[in-house]
Amino acid sequence: MKKKIIIAVIILLILFVPIPCGTYEDGGTKAYQALTYKIVKWNRFFYNDFKFQEIVVYWFPHNLKDIDTLWEGMCIDPAFENMSEFESFRDAEKNQ
Repeated sequence: MKKKIIIAVIILLILFVPIPCGTYEDGGTKAYQALTYKIVKWNRFFYNDFKFQEIVVYWFPHNLKDIDTLWEGMCIDPAFENMSEFESFRDAEKNQ
C-alpha cells in the first residue's frame, strides 16, 4: 500500500511541478513548464514604448507550443491597432 502511494506521489510531481525554462530577450518574458501545463510571465515590448505584462497558464496541449506561437495567439486590445489611439493612451499614462 505504501509503495502505491509513493509511486502516485512521484507521478503527480512529475506531471505538475514546473521547471524554469529560462528568460527570453523580448523584454524579460519567463516561462515555467511541467508536463501538463506551462506558465508564461509575459514581459514583452510592442508598439514602441508599451510593455505587455501578464501571467498566463497554458494547459495541455497548448503547453507544447513554443513562445512565439503562444504570443501570436494572444488577444491584444484592438484599440492598440490604431497607433493614434495608442499614442493618446500612452500620453495619458505618462501624465498620471
